[in-house]
Amino acid sequence: MLKTQGTTNVKNSVSAKFATQIIVVVVLSILASTSRILGFLSPVNVIIASVSGNWSIFAFCASLVTYLVTGNLTLGLFELSSMFVIIGVKILVKNGDRENKIKDKGLSNAFLTTGAMVFCGVVTSVFFSVDSYQFIFRMMVSILCGCVVYFVQSTKNRASVDGVLDINGINGASLGIIYVLIITTLSSVGFFGINLGRILGAFVVLVAAGKYKHIGGAVCGALTTCGVILCSPELAKNTLLLATCGLICGAFVPMGQVVTTLIFIFSSVVSLMAVGFNSDTFNMLTDIAIGGVIYAAIPQDIGRKLFKILGGKQNAIDIVGQTASSRLKFTSGTLKDVRKQLLGISDELNRNNSFKPLGIRVKCEVCQDCQMNDVCWKNNKKKIMHVFKSLDEKAQNNGHLSLSDVNETFPLCTRSPRLANTYNTELSNMISEQTSNQKVKELRELLSEQLVAMEDLLTDLSYKVEKISGVDASLSSRVKSYLAKLGFAGVKACVYSDDSKMKRIEVFTPSQIKSDLVKITVEIGNIVGCDLELPVTSKVEGMCRMVFTESPEYSIKSGVAQFTANDDFYSGDTIERIWLSKSEYAIVLSDGMGTGKRAKLDSTLAVNLITRFVASGISGETSLKLLNSILRVKGWEESFATADIALVDLYFGSVKIVKAGAAPSYILRDEVLIRIEGQAFPLGILSETTPVNATYKLFANDKLIMISDGVSEDVLKKAVTEINRHKLNPNNSAELIANYAKNNGSDDGEKPNNDDITVCVLNIQMNK
Repeated sequence: MLKTQGTTNVKNSVSAKFATQIIVVVVLSILASTSRILGFLSPVNVIIASVSGNWSIFAFCASLVTYLVTGNLTLGLFELSSMFVIIGVKILVKNGDRENKIKDKGLSNAFLTTGAMVFCGVVTSVFFSVDSYQFIFRMMVSILCGCVVYFVQSTKNRASVDGVLDINGINGASLGIIYVLIITTLSSVGFFGINLGRILGAFVVLVAAGKYKHIGGAVCGALTTCGVILCSPELAKNTLLLATCGLICGAFVPMGQVVTTLIFIFSSVVSLMAVGFNSDTFNMLTDIAIGGVIYAAIPQDIGRKLFKILGGKQNAIDIVGQTASSRLKFTSGTLKDVRKQLLGISDELNRNNSFKPLGIRVKCEVCQDCQMNDVCWKNNKKKIMHVFKSLDEKAQNNGHLSLSDVNETFPLCTRSPRLANTYNTELSNMISEQTSNQKVKELRELLSEQLVAMEDLLTDLSYKVEKISGVDASLSSRVKSYLAKLGFAGVKACVYSDDSKMKRIEVFTPSQIKSDLVKITVEIGNIVGCDLELPVTSKVEGMCRMVFTESPEYSIKSGVAQFTANDDFYSGDTIERIWLSKSEYAIVLSDGMGTGKRAKLDSTLAVNLITRFVASGISGETSLKLLNSILRVKGWEESFATADIALVDLYFGSVKIVKAGAAPSYILRDEVLIRIEGQAFPLGILSETTPVNATYKLFANDKLIMISDGVSEDVLKKAVTEINRHKLNPNNSAELIANYAKNNGSDDGEKPNNDDITVCVLNIQMNK
């Protein structure tokens, strides 16, 4: 049933996508068929049919119906016949299975479009005896349409590969031509004196000015003028002012959308007055006003995203980010290769350092120059080997070999004192060599472990860099300038979006910002165009880091309760709760082995290091691997500690749990406990640790419960019954569970718990 439903949903989604594509092709074809260029019917519908792939037939039908309705069927035979030839050739090529053999389909499609239009232009011109001016126009637009088809398909291909529309070089020219044709097409559509082409042009000029300042506004204004002129040359006089107005309003972008729009409209009014009033003046002013109002009404970030889709530029900072991510991956791979070579060398050394048996060592030292060597080892080799085997066992079991042991086992030996002394000497040497080799082996293992941790660390950093979907250099500069005006010197600011499209602003200052932080947050939010939470601040070695994030969809409240074993002064459990950002919350719980001061030391060390690691952007898994290495080389006695990490994402409403030897955690949802557990060993025991991690979706009113091993599941279930009954808050819930655990579930406290107890309860709520 589920599989059938999933298949049905996929089919419905695909069908909706196809229907949308068909509708877009039909609407664009209708608009193109009603538009004109320099007084002649626009050939843009031929371009649409050429680039629309499987939906070309819909473009042809829409154009045919439009020409019939408007009475332009005879005038549109050139365009209709061109589309008919293009579609027919494509069908023949596809049926002939030669489509996959074409290497550059964009270029071949461009040649097909130009060839079909030239052929149909010649034929229709001959049969209908058109004048030379119209014939030349058809030949010119045939070449132009072929070029546009190539530009459209090449730009589309680059965008699908790179993920962005780079407006530099050939892509810029392509997008410019496409934009001009769009304006030309829409300029033919008007009602009540309103010109859709000029309205769109005014809007794009403002958006371009907002992103690329005066240059973007001037260029888009000039392109809009070209598009309008191609449709209606009589509108050129008023439309020419768009480039000048775009240039002027670009200088006022930092003052906000509304001010930029007002300056744009004001400069347009002044320009129209300078040109002189005519029949199109008020229509032009109306178009500009409508475009400006639309721009001012749309939120700034939406307008920026829209322009990025239509003609975004791949910023150099984005390229640097991609390069940095690749370089980190490359370095991680290099460390992996080094580690493999180290392991190979270590294995080879272990094979070469195989120790000779103790008896063989003694034989070479004592028996080689003995007069009885031939008698013993040539005539009675099996018996003598058995004797030496017995001596080996006695020496290794007792740690030495006495003369009486030799006389008892080998009474016929003529060198019994020397044999005993040599056995003891060689045994001592062999133990020293084995100890030394074992230390070297452990050092190699530790080095290999450190290399693994470094690989994971670089991979984490690479992943963090890859998640940055775009850096806005303009907004970063504006945030930096704003803070500099407040008197903060040496400020570094970066405004970027991650793969979830959530904005983040990171600010680094030599001194912490202690002025009106609420006002600063609001102003920076106005600059970047979204509501921001108050920043999370951290300070390391004189540098202050502040992280602003968009307001998340969820909020949390947490509570903690702890009891020590046997009312001891020290608790072996340590817990820490920190904000990584206003949308990321971390809980770290560790239980040191045993109870008392020593367990407290290990758990405190573990929690302090893990919180610092995750706060710096290292993943939970890598943090535990690094900590495992540190505990194994700490230098005094054995150090073991469990680790339990919960990383809560309030933007998506999810939690990632990472465990190493920790007690189970639970999600309380709709009065039902969901158990989360892992089987990994505590940290500091094995040379390599593989933490257990899992990610869970959280919903409003869920409770995340983290406990140490002093709380049993039976006790937790009894406490949860009371929590559900009385709807307790996180603090009261944690205290209730801890009290139940302290008394082992009994109300009178007759069964005291002899283990440290830690409980953390986290409630998640939906922001209003």
